[in-house]
Amino acid sequence: MAILGKGLQNDVPTITGINADEGSSSPFYGKILMKDYKAQIERMYPDKAKEFLALYPFNSDEQAGMVQKESARDQSRVSTWMFAEYRAKTAKTPMYIYFFDRAMPWPEYPDFGAFHTGEVSYVFNNLKMLDRPWENADRLLADQISGYWVNFIKTGDPNGEGLPEWTAFDSNKMVTQRLGTEIGPIPIAGEKHPPVLRTFLKRLLKPSSNGK
Repeated sequence: MAILGKGLQNDVPTITGINADEGSSSPFYGKILMKDYKAQIERMYPDKAKEFLALYPFNSDEQAGMVQKESARDQSRVSTWMFAEYRAKTAKTPMYIYFFDRAMPWPEYPDFGAFHTGEVSYVFNNLKMLDRPWENADRLLADQISGYWVNFIKTGDPNGEGLPEWTAFDSNKMVTQRLGTEIGPIPIAGEKHPPVLRTFLKRLLKPSSNGK
């Protein structure tokens, strides 16, 4: 972050993003007790816990697990957006940010969802290398995502003929590109909440002033 703050980075077009279920390798992902999740939030955000819990309410252990996933996804999108915002202060080249949320068909492990590295088979368009009950949606997505990456490698811009538009990061638009069964811009947070959530999460995740 300090390098970016001083504008000393290699200033080249960049793609970065995150998957919806990055934490699904944990046995506790989406399976937390109400009391434990509440205690976790109070420990992580002592001065903002009440506000956080008001925006992500739950009344059962099952709901607590769902909220844990939802809030983690929102925070992931917000933090990616904030990184792009910080980079844009000194960069002259575009950045493209994404949120990958396609859970590959994997009947044995449905709880994994869109797990860490789950997008790789789509990026390289080599679904055939994995024995999964692939659907037409997966094959189409692999064609589209690999198309984005090939275009980006060639030109520094993922866009191209036949692909849904992927706009470069714009600090005036709090969106990221969804890559999944649907492709296009989505809010960085709060799809089911008031817009104030996006502002709240930006404040909650605000980097420290020392640039770390």
